[in-house]
Amino acid sequence: MPDNTIDISGDITSGFSKKFIAELSKIDPSQPVTVTINSEGGSLQEAFAVYDYLKNGAGKDLDVYGYIYGMCASAATVVTCAFKDVKMGEYAMYMTHEPYYTDGTEDEADANILENRKNKLIDVYVNKTGKDRDQIARLVSGETYYDAQGALEVGFIDAIAYEKEIAARLPKDKLEILNKRREAALTGDVSQLTELEQKQYAPDTQIKSFLKQFEMNVIDKIKSMVQPTKDIKNNVVVTLNDGKEYYVETSDAERTEIMAGDVMFHNDTKERVSAGNYEYEDKIIRVGEDGVIEAIEEREVEAKIELSDLANAIIEISDRMEALENSIKEKTVQKVEAKKPALKITAKAPADTTEPNGFDVVSGKLKGMLAAKRGIQFN
Repeated sequence: MPDNTIDISGDITSGFSKKFIAELSKIDPSQPVTVTINSEGGSLQEAFAVYDYLKNGAGKDLDVYGYIYGMCASAATVVTCAFKDVKMGEYAMYMTHEPYYTDGTEDEADANILENRKNKLIDVYVNKTGKDRDQIARLVSGETYYDAQGALEVGFIDAIAYEKEIAARLPKDKLEILNKRREAALTGDVSQLTELEQKQYAPDTQIKSFLKQFEMNVIDKIKSMVQPTKDIKNNVVVTLNDGKEYYVETSDAERTEIMAGDVMFHNDTKERVSAGNYEYEDKIIRVGEDGVIEAIEEREVEAKIELSDLANAIIEISDRMEALENSIKEKTVQKVEAKKPALKITAKAPADTTEPNGFDVVSGKLKGMLAAKRGIQFN
């Protein structure tokens, strides 16, 4: 296992966050960190500590990349949501649920603590997936299991990784887990898996998880079809030079021209655009924080001649000159033939010592350019 790789295996227990952060501190902060995960979860508070360290604390500038090779359940999912990028093995498993006490007992004070933890858990998932709070709340009500494709569709992971990519990052003693997961997925034999892992393959679990994810996908689809624009007041639709449409909220309902002080939104998500420069017709729209247009400036348009256009022009001129040259030669021959006496001349004609005219010189140069250029593929 490379020096910049940390493996999270087993339960997340007391002291986990301290140990994990200590492991991170041993790695050169300028180098990317790989974290491999096979955990059924555990202490949510320990997971929150790692999440806060990577998202808002001293580790927020670290480039941490996660690879789920077996199981990522419960509190372990909170840890992965803090990573820059998360990939999940094609046979791995992801599971979410709402917080609870393992002994099944709680008093009123405990209930308040659990409610606070649940709200923070939903915040973590919303921040990672971009889904609505209501959608995430439904997913965490009870246990929901996801295969790699399901976790990708929800947004818990960023990509699916195949076995070779995962295996290259694992210590040798963890490779057997890949084999067990693959065999269970392909044959249905779950006897070698843990009790929680086996639960993923239970018919009632699969049905419940499928229905939750299906409901969320349907809601997303409906929202994308009927998303109202009334939340963006006095909106003007602008199409940028890249072909994408945006809404601009103006301060005056009668005004149709955009100006500084207006706010730009994505037309699909209705979220404010990121700060940057956007090309619009012959202008540059300079957008600051929160999507507010800071300035609209004239864009300098440079006259550009593409090499392919120049080559095509050379070819066209050359073809025309060649046709003109052939026409002139044909007419010259006709005139000579018309003036030629009936007497047959047997004497050898003297060598032609006349200087080439300007037309022949230009034509020859263009033909040379054409011969050199026609073998080149122009961009």
